[in-house]
Amino acid sequence: MRIALTRTLAGVLLLMIGLVPFRAAQAQGEPPPVMPAILADLSARTGQAVTLADLEDWRWSARTFDDNSLGCPRPGEQYDPRPTSGYRVIITFRGATYDYRVSRSGAIVILCPMGSIGPTPTPDQTPVATPLPTIMPPTPTPLGREVCPGALPSRLATGRSARAVERGMPNPIRSAPTTASTIIGQVEPGQAVTIVGGPECGEGMVWWQVSAGMLVGWAAEGQNRVYWLEPQTEPLSTLPAPTPGPSPTPRPRAELALPADRLVIAAPNAAQLAPFATVSVEQPSGAVAWSADGHTLAVAGQGGISLFKTEALDAPPRLLRAGSSPVHDVAFSPDPADPRMVTAQDDGTIRLWDVATGGQIAVLGDRVAPVHTLAFSPDGRLLASGSGAAVVLWDATIPGPVGRFEGHTGSVRALAFSADGTLLASGGDDGSIRVWDLVSATPLAVLDGHTAAVLEVAFSPDAALLASASEDGTVRLWDVAGTGSAVLEERADPVRALAFSASGDLLITGGGVPDGSGAAPGARLHLWDVAQQTPLGEVALPGSARSAVTDMLLADSGTVLAVVTASPAHSTLHLLGTTGAG
Repeated sequence: MRIALTRTLAGVLLLMIGLVPFRAAQAQGEPPPVMPAILADLSARTGQAVTLADLEDWRWSARTFDDNSLGCPRPGEQYDPRPTSGYRVIITFRGATYDYRVSRSGAIVILCPMGSIGPTPTPDQTPVATPLPTIMPPTPTPLGREVCPGALPSRLATGRSARAVERGMPNPIRSAPTTASTIIGQVEPGQAVTIVGGPECGEGMVWWQVSAGMLVGWAAEGQNRVYWLEPQTEPLSTLPAPTPGPSPTPRPRAELALPADRLVIAAPNAAQLAPFATVSVEQPSGAVAWSADGHTLAVAGQGGISLFKTEALDAPPRLLRAGSSPVHDVAFSPDPADPRMVTAQDDGTIRLWDVATGGQIAVLGDRVAPVHTLAFSPDGRLLASGSGAAVVLWDATIPGPVGRFEGHTGSVRALAFSADGTLLASGGDDGSIRVWDLVSATPLAVLDGHTAAVLEVAFSPDAALLASASEDGTVRLWDVAGTGSAVLEERADPVRALAFSASGDLLITGGGVPDGSGAAPGARLHLWDVAQQTPLGEVALPGSARSAVTDMLLADSGTVLAVVTASPAHSTLHLLGTTGAG
C-alpha cells in the first residue's frame, strides 16, 4: 500500500494555518531569494530604508499554497485556484513581528496578520506589533533562579559550598525535605556546608541536602524573603554561565566498548542487525538516552536513573534518585560540552541534573499532572515537555516556561522535533497527533487515525514523513506535506517505540506486553523499508521472553541502536548494530 489522499483522512486532518502544506523551514542561515522584495515592502510601510542587518530576527520556510492568495485571502476577492509555490517569512523589526507571504518569483508580496488568515493590510496601514501567540520572553530573576513555585529564588547548587547566615538563627538539618521530619542536627550561624543533593520543593521552600562534617541531611534555603543559607561564592545570578558549577572541559568523544568496524544502520544491511552488548538493569525501565559526548547511557525507570559508562558497560551503573517519584523519560542536551540531563517525573516535575557531579540543578513544573515525555530541540536551546494534556516549552538556559501549546484532551505521551527544529509533533492519550509550527508558534495540523493512545512519534530525517506508534497495535506513516497515512504494522499488543535510520530508508519498531507467565514469544524488533512500505524482517532480543520493548534510539552517528526491554521486575539494555565491509 502507498500513502494516498483519501476523503476520510482529508476530513480529519485539520491544517491550522492557512490550510496549506508545509516544507522544511530555515532559521537564520541564508535568507530566501525573495528577501529583497520583502525589505522593499517593509521600507515603504515604515517610511525608511530597511536592510537585512536592521532586522532583529527572521525565519522562513518554502511553501506550496492552495492558491495565489498565499494563505491570506481578502474578503470578496477571487484567486487563481492553482497551487502556488512561494515562501513564508516571519521577521522582527523594532519589536514588531511581520508575517510575509511571497510567491516564488517575488511578484506577489503579502503582509499577513500574525496567526490568522484574514485580509492583508493595505500599504497605507502601519502594521501593529503583534507578539507570537504562545512564546513569551523569559523574565530574569534578580536574586537567583526560580526553582520551586512560590519559593524564594535559589542561589545554591549541588557541588557548591554554602553557609548559614551569620546574623541568623541556627538552621535545623532534617532527615527529609519537610518540616514534619526528624531534626538530626543544626547548622550554626556562619558555619559552612557542602551541597550534596537537591533541590527539592516543599512547603513553599527550596530544600537542599547538605553535608556538615559527619552529618548529612536536609536544610531549607529560606522563606518569606529571608535567606537562611547563602552561597559562599558568587550567587548564580552573577555567573555568566546558565548552568551552575564549574564549566566542564569537553572530553574527547567516548571510545565505545563495541566493535570498531560497525556500520551505519540502514535498509540494505538491516537483515544483519544483531546484538553487540546486553546489560541488566535492576529496575523496571521505560526510557533510554545517550549523552551527546557519547560517554553516558541513561536508563530511567521506577527507582531513578541508571547511568552507564559506554567505555565500560560491564561496570555497575551509577544510580541517581529523585525522591520516590518514578521517572517516565530522560534526555540529554545535544551539546557535547553541556553536561545537563533532564528527567520527566510522575510527581509533575522536570528535574535538571549535572551529570558530571550527579546533582540536581533545578526542579521545574507545577506538580499538577505527571510529566510523561521530554524532547530537546536539535540546537539544545528549547526543551519541550508533555505536562498533563499540555505541551510546555522551556528555555533550556533559564528554568522557566516560555510557551504552552494546548489541544490534546488526554495526557501527552510522545514528543519529537524535526531535524531543523521548526516543527514539533506530539501524541497523546486521546489518540491524536498534533503538529506545531515553531517558527510562528502556532498549531499546524491534527492527525487522527489511531484508536488508542499514541505512545511514540518520530520525524524522518528530511521531515517529509512522521511515524507514530500506538497502544492500538498499529504503526502509521504520515505524509507530512499531504493528508494521507499508511498503516505499516497491525499487532495485538501495543507498539511503544520506533526509530528512523540516519538515512531515513529504514524504520525500526518494537513493543509488546510484559508477560509473567513466560508464554510470550519475547520482545522483537520489526524492520520496515520506508520507501516500499514493506517489512524487512524481525530481530529477536536475547533474554527477553517475558519482556516488552519500551524505548529505543539510534546513536553514535547511526551505528548503534539502544533498546530497552522491561518486565514487571527488571529491565535489559540492548545495544545492536551491523558490522563488516560497507
